[in-house]
Parts: sequence; structure tokens; C-alpha cells
Amino acid sequence: MGSTALAPECVFSTELLQQPGISPHKLASLRPDYLIISPGKTGSTWLADKVRRHPQVYLPDQKELKYFSSFFQSLDPDWYLDQFGSAAGRIKGEAPPPMPSSLYRGFGESVSLCPM
Repeated sequence: MGSTALAPECVFSTELLQQPGISPHKLASLRPDYLIISPGKTGSTWLADKVRRHPQVYLPDQKELKYFSSFFQSLDPDWYLDQFGSAAGRIKGEAPPPMPSSLYRGFGESVSLCPM
């Protein structure tokens, strides 16, 4: 997947996933490549269904993993990364629920964002 420069406000962080016990290899190989960003009721479920059908793209069965909005308090980053373990070389991502924009900004490695 080619790299496209994103505005600073459109950068997602892997810093939140960089925890002791998570190997750099696991983080690099399983972190999402894209996020579908949208407010509620704007067609993200429809888009996720279409994306999921593409043979070169992976989206978990659970569209909204909710790790950064809810589950990070009770589940470790391994759980989140493991959701992408079935990607098998495909471009992988998710469609998280609406989150504060600060979670998408300035944390390090970028992920392509697909705003709706």
C-alpha cells in the first residue's frame, strides 16, 4: 500500500499500543493500516460491508472493536492486535466508533484514515 502524506490532524497512533511485552514485530505486522472514520448514521456499516468483500482488504467481523473508546481500560493491547491476526497479508483496518480527534493526532506511525 503506497504512503500518502496526511495532515497532522489525520494521524493515528501506535504509541498507545507500544506497551511492555508487545514485541515490535507483532506491533508492526498486526497494527491496522487504515481506519474508517465517521460520525454515527453516515453509512460506515454499508462501507465496512463493501470493504470486507474485497479480497486484498481485511476488516474484522466486529466492525467497531471499540478498543480506544472503551476496551483499553479492561483489555490489553495484545487483544486489539490479535483482532487483525487473520489478515494474512491483506491490508487491515477497522471502523471504530467516533472518538476524540486527539487519538488520531501526533503519536508516531501513521495509518491511512478514510473519513466519511
